[in-house]
Amino acid sequence: MSRAATELWGEELDHWRNATPPPGTRRTVVIRGQVAPPRPVTQRRRPPRRAHERLGARPDRAAYWAVLMGLFLIIVAAASGHVL
Repeated sequence: MSRAATELWGEELDHWRNATPPPGTRRTVVIRGQVAPPRPVTQRRRPPRRAHERLGARPDRAAYWAVLMGLFLIIVAAASGHVL
């Protein structure tokens, strides 16, 4: 905050601190029930992601297929091997 803003804020606070309520009344805060206006709905900046983008890469699935192919190659090698 700038020095001018700090001085202005300080003067405003001093004004409220030094203000005395009329005799026989209490110093209270009046709640008026006003709220800030709702923010306008904005459009999304990006289009929604597609299914393959949400799922992403599946390394566990790639490992599963690698293991299955390895087992298949072992079975083929065992079946085609020369029996002595």
